[in-house]
Amino acid sequence: MNGGHGRKPFPEEPARKNGDDPTDEPGPVIYGEEVEEATCSPEFIVTPPPDCGTNTIAVPAFRGEFCWFVFPGSEWETTAPAGKLIEAQTFFRKYCMYFNFSQRTLPADRANVYEQWYADWRARVRRSAIPDRHIPALRRRVIAQNPGLSPARIDERVEEQIRDVLRAASIPGRLHAEFFETMKDLQDEVAGTGCRQTLIVFIDEYVCYNPKPTRASACQLTFNQIGINAVDAASRNVLAHEMVHLLGKPATNRGGKVTWEHEKCANSVLHVTRSNWWVPFQFADLLSSAAYQEIIRNQDRAEVRLIERVQ
Repeated sequence: MNGGHGRKPFPEEPARKNGDDPTDEPGPVIYGEEVEEATCSPEFIVTPPPDCGTNTIAVPAFRGEFCWFVFPGSEWETTAPAGKLIEAQTFFRKYCMYFNFSQRTLPADRANVYEQWYADWRARVRRSAIPDRHIPALRRRVIAQNPGLSPARIDERVEEQIRDVLRAASIPGRLHAEFFETMKDLQDEVAGTGCRQTLIVFIDEYVCYNPKPTRASACQLTFNQIGINAVDAASRNVLAHEMVHLLGKPATNRGGKVTWEHEKCANSVLHVTRSNWWVPFQFADLLSSAAYQEIIRNQDRAEVRLIERVQ
């Protein structure tokens, strides 16, 4: 990165410790408020497939702040999302985009309400895919196939088979709609002020409609929310991928022509070939010039602006 006037455009503080982080993992960089105008010359994908060639292009600096929230009771309470936030900062910093991430929380009583709702919702999803009355027959089948296993191992095998069924199952429309509406309520409650109505939710399993239901980590189409699944703690650049979808929106309820789609160049962060949402995926490290231009064009419009040029 080339600084505009001899020093880094954002004074960087040492990586901070997050007192609420159970792993005591270093947190994201905090970029200072007083900054100088700057430019940098990152590498972009500039030619279409199959060539997918790259070139460096001088671009101006942008900054922004995004709110994030760990869903109560999720695996992220012990895994901690700091690594995903740092990863996203590193990706966008290459493109002269300096993003701070601000954690949001709920009072204990409200957090308990959401945690209980999610546990109940997942139980109903499970029963919709495998009704309780089917479990004894499944157990008998597992015993017949594995006569030498202990009762404890039989229980484990039954749960493994239930897990496999649940992963491939479609979520009933009523439960999908309930999840969608609850995430909208969460958005209003957590990100109603100070977050530009934008929120990153770290949760065990996210469900999105964009415009068809998806169970992978995703960006919502009709409001500015990103959900990151627990399995994607092991995926590279997953948050950067979803933030490109978000930043390219020309309106809160509409995806960009370029950035909402997945690109065919394997070196693009928008390229994805994952067929199973429960398997981590390693997103690439580059942004296409077409995606970048759409982001800047739409972010320059005041009515949809989530980031701003460094003046």
